[in-house]
Amino acid sequence: MLKAIVFDFDGVIADTFDLCFGINREQKVDITIKEYKDLLDGNVFASPVLTFSEKEIKYFCVNYNDRISDKYFFPLENQIKNLAKKYELSIISSSPEKGIEKFLKMAGISKYFQRVLGLETHKSKVEKFRLLFKEHKLKPKECIFVTDSLGDLKEAKKVMVPTIAVTWGYHGATRLRKGSPDIIIHNFEDLAKSIEKLNK
Repeated sequence: MLKAIVFDFDGVIADTFDLCFGINREQKVDITIKEYKDLLDGNVFASPVLTFSEKEIKYFCVNYNDRISDKYFFPLENQIKNLAKKYELSIISSSPEKGIEKFLKMAGISKYFQRVLGLETHKSKVEKFRLLFKEHKLKPKECIFVTDSLGDLKEAKKVMVPTIAVTWGYHGATRLRKGSPDIIIHNFEDLAKSIEKLNK
């Protein structure tokens, strides 16, 4: 039985591609959009091609926390509100928890989320899932992960969590299919019904 919905943040709840790419480009001036999207084919912190120093990560976090706001909110407020009536909602992200929590408060949706596990918790989403399972007494099959990147799909597969891939974020459908998500959706309004479809 489905108990929990776990959301990625950037590109799923918040339209932050330009924000995140822009902050990273302030440090790595030659990085292209393609290179940045390719970075998300795996864990962003484990890329053998493009690496970030601790100083660069700190710079990103400080500026992300400062610049994030609810103006980036995708039109998902009603769906999140309704899903929270039936399921435990959490966020697993590679971005800093402080910025995500700031956004949730500004958007008026912080009360719907039980937990935010971001960069401060661990760089690996596999480890963040394991922590969520342990602390919230959840099994992988009792969760669904909603994400927009191939790298996330790969990490969710390692912990055997069913996935819904959304195409309104960082990666498009062609790339997302490589991660074999259980469902791919293209429209915000399809989120709730796709969750119910997986819960049958």
